[in-house]
Amino acid sequence: MKSKLIALSASLMLVLAGCSNEANFTPATSSGSSQETVNVESITLDKTSLTLSVGQIATLTATVTSDSPVSVIWESSNAHVTVDDGVVTAVSGGTATVTARAGDKSASCEVTVLDDDARPDDAVDLQYSTGEDLPTHNGAYCYFNDPEKWSGATAEVNEAYYSPSQNRVLFDYTYDPTSNPGENKWSVQLNKENDSLVDGQKYSLTFKLKSNVAGSIVVNGANVSIVTGENNIAVTYTEQNIAVGDHIASFALQFPFQTFGSARVSISNVEWKDPSGPANSLEYSTGEDLASHGDNYCYFNDPKKWSGATAEVNEATYVDGVLTFDYTYDPTSNPGDNKWSVQLMRENSSLVDGQTYTLSFNMNSNKAGSIIVNGEDTNIVVGDNTISVTYVEQNLAVGDHVASFAIQFPFQTFGSARVVITNIAWNEAGGGGGGGGGSSTISAPEGVVVNPIGGGQYIVAFAAVAGATGYKAYYVNFDTGVDVDNEPVTNGGPLNKVSSLAEGKYKVFVTAFKDEEESARSESFGVLNLGGEVDLVPPVGIVVNPVAEGHIIAFAPVAGATSYQVYYVNASTSADVDNEEVQNGGLLTKEASLPSGTYHCYVTSKAGGKESARSEGYGVLTVA
Repeated sequence: MKSKLIALSASLMLVLAGCSNEANFTPATSSGSSQETVNVESITLDKTSLTLSVGQIATLTATVTSDSPVSVIWESSNAHVTVDDGVVTAVSGGTATVTARAGDKSASCEVTVLDDDARPDDAVDLQYSTGEDLPTHNGAYCYFNDPEKWSGATAEVNEAYYSPSQNRVLFDYTYDPTSNPGENKWSVQLNKENDSLVDGQKYSLTFKLKSNVAGSIVVNGANVSIVTGENNIAVTYTEQNIAVGDHIASFALQFPFQTFGSARVSISNVEWKDPSGPANSLEYSTGEDLASHGDNYCYFNDPKKWSGATAEVNEATYVDGVLTFDYTYDPTSNPGDNKWSVQLMRENSSLVDGQTYTLSFNMNSNKAGSIIVNGEDTNIVVGDNTISVTYVEQNLAVGDHVASFAIQFPFQTFGSARVVITNIAWNEAGGGGGGGGGSSTISAPEGVVVNPIGGGQYIVAFAAVAGATGYKAYYVNFDTGVDVDNEPVTNGGPLNKVSSLAEGKYKVFVTAFKDEEESARSESFGVLNLGGEVDLVPPVGIVVNPVAEGHIIAFAPVAGATSYQVYYVNASTSADVDNEEVQNGGLLTKEASLPSGTYHCYVTSKAGGKESARSEGYGVLTVA
């Protein structure tokens, strides 16, 4: 039976972002098979002009006056701009007209896209260097792409110039992924010598790098992860103006083919600083000589302690209260026991031996996993982390390498990493909250989550606490903050008191026991919603890691989620390519069907027919 649109007694003002993205005008139809004519009086846009940079997104809103609901159809005049339901994306430099149509009426917006990489008038083409003749460029930027050094790879430099007025380098090259580059470090390179620097001196090289791809490059010998868009780069290295033929430069960027592929990068704000001095550049400690570093930070990575592992510290600096630590671990080596790791340490002579302190700091990490802070297992997510651990100060004998600030990065649970640590503070541990109150030398659990397992049952999970002999869960009314009940629990075990609780929403806090001593309550809590709708949030800490079968994806579980969905987004275009349901820690099965390229893997949580927003963070998947 033919359904009909209901005529309205007065004009209907509709504010629409649009519900169609067809390229050509099609009359609006009813839900049946017959078309009905809709009288459109007018259509206007909230903006008649836009100026965007490449990659920027803006939204246009159409206001339609008509006697019945009508679809808005959007179109762009050329490929400089795309439009989808009013969402305008700047693709490339130039101008385009975005048009919204409703019935026989239309409205337009002129969009100008600024191309940040447009070649300036004073651009000077970079010259090719054989490596042996690098010093003859007299401090100018140049590139090195000797095909013989690529070990069978095929690549081509498309554009390479320097603009004096902008103090900017543009470097664009294309790599053929079907060729064979051999060892990962064979790559196209961008070089510059700086004859004002002192040979053998340590320097901090900083610059901004805008890239159209994400991946890993090598900057003056240090591995650096790059995201699509703007990157602020800082590496510490030792200047080596060495013999002609060794082609080592003050500024040396390698773009390894396997970890970066083809790319177009814009480089600006290049600057060298002298980071020398005990307060800036961290020194290596053997453990036995830790005390000789005084109150300065240092790192400990004696290969003999790695029990077969291979790792390298790329950067270790402490500048203006900011501690930066960057190291690379070879996962094909054998680290042996899980606790063998690269470590970051400091003694604090102002602290009292035997006194209990709370060490707190903020840590921004490019990896998710588990580390050990002053003996306490601590879970880390990608991005910002607030860390707080309670410990007993131990200024032990030389050789025991126990410090007031000691972070271990276990290779099996954290791998290679770059962390930036700020707001470091020690406070005497006073009376704690939690079950029984009073001071406590055992830390509270972190990362508490509550998950349903079917049949009205729930489990609780959290980061284990070193030395804990038991745990207790406290049920707190979500709205009033009043304690309702508590019970002993096991990590990953069931919540047995759920069946006796009234319907409602609860915060579930957890404490840890060490014999008869109970910690403060956890700062985080799991959400238990009995008889109500589940509050779904996006997962955090998304990581994608290679395994023998392909790649696995892992993230922090979401309370109430019964399944998860991963979305594969092209890193260069930000376009969705595919998606699939995944298990936390499970394989990405769609990998084999994806075209070659780099993808951002966003994850959503699902339950009861509902789906959360996509995660803010993402894992990076590169398909060769």
